[in-house]
Amino acid sequence: MHSVLTYSLILFLISGPISVNKFNVQRKAPVQGLATNTCQKSKPGKNFSYKVIHKEPVMENLRMIGKVTKCGVDAVDSQTKNMGRVLRALRFQNISEKVEKKYNLPKNLVLAMVIQETGGADMLPNCLDDGGIGICHMQGSTASDFGLKTYKGFNLLKSKTHGRMLRSLIEKNNYDRKKLIQHDDRFHPILNLDAVGRMLSCYRKRRKKAGETDIQVAIKHYAGAYNYRHYWRNVVFFRKTLNDEKFLQSLEKEFNKRNPNLKINGKAGDFDGYINAHQEQNLNYGLAAY
Repeated sequence: MHSVLTYSLILFLISGPISVNKFNVQRKAPVQGLATNTCQKSKPGKNFSYKVIHKEPVMENLRMIGKVTKCGVDAVDSQTKNMGRVLRALRFQNISEKVEKKYNLPKNLVLAMVIQETGGADMLPNCLDDGGIGICHMQGSTASDFGLKTYKGFNLLKSKTHGRMLRSLIEKNNYDRKKLIQHDDRFHPILNLDAVGRMLSCYRKRRKKAGETDIQVAIKHYAGAYNYRHYWRNVVFFRKTLNDEKFLQSLEKEFNKRNPNLKINGKAGDFDGYINAHQEQNLNYGLAAY
């Protein structure tokens, strides 16, 4: 894994926009969102229940990159593993972009955190089974503090019992996210990532040490001081990966190579079709109103 450089240097090197529009990265400058001196702990007041706008896609002959294990996306080598993580995470990029703009966060920061937490495998509980869940893992106490409804009102930092309950709940509902969001807001991709944005917006105002940026402070409080160095190093790396046009082109090529016979809703499909079909599903969760 790459060594950690100072945040200012990393931001200078990787914050430029990706020129490939097919990856749904806008070329125009980010819209200014919530003022950084605002700490919003309540979730958005709008109704984000599931409503069918786009039917769920039917995919035939799909061969994914990497496989989902109990502790995330894995593969035979690090390059393939990273491709598998980014591929799954890109399904939610149209949500993370809106969150980043709303809370004035660096481009692809939230999506990099998604890769770090779950590799984009949104039905994946915390590897430790201690009660963390969501596309960007969130513990019950933190979720409750920021206004999210949790399964059976769970509001502790960690609980193996709750972790087992969540796995059982997922299996009982056959990994169906539109059913699971009725039990726990953390399963809702928009509410989950919005809470991440609100947390970072609040945490970035906490006291900094010499040489720290406000984003480093925010990540430290999100990940915890014990995990911070490892977590920050990975998030910096994943941000760089998400902004690397050559990597994204290699990912597209590898996906299409593995899926020559992919069909999406009965028609020939490819990388673009796969990502777009999933991002359309995010509209069913209320993205247009977000």
